[in-house]
Amino acid sequence: MIALFGQAGYDIAHKLVGEGINSFLGAAIVGTTEIILSLFYFLFFYKPVAGDPLFTGKGLGFAVMIGVCAWLIDVPLLASYKAGFDLTKAAPFIVTGALTFSTLFGLAVLRESVTDDKLLGIVLGIVSCYLILRSG
Repeated sequence: MIALFGQAGYDIAHKLVGEGINSFLGAAIVGTTEIILSLFYFLFFYKPVAGDPLFTGKGLGFAVMIGVCAWLIDVPLLASYKAGFDLTKAAPFIVTGALTFSTLFGLAVLRESVTDDKLLGIVLGIVSCYLILRSG
């Protein structure tokens, strides 16, 4: 539930700030804020667990990849809101499109189990993206 409300706040805040800041500066502020919050948590609340490494090379590499992907979300999203895109179009399209793509990736590349529900979800995600973009 925390992630759900975090994602909603993330989308709404992007729309509200989009018209008031350069998209590259906005992305830098988002990233810097995340660094500050993460370091604060790490320095004051992190408790090492025996046998659980602080990081591995693979973990560090994918963490950097997440940062790059977050930047690839922030800059275009801020720019699209600055250009006048509606929150009711941009946020649902991006989230639904990302969920659909992630599910396809999990099935095709990671070889996760294919179920009728997952296939129906992919179809509904594609239809959802179409309807969101088509609406006025």
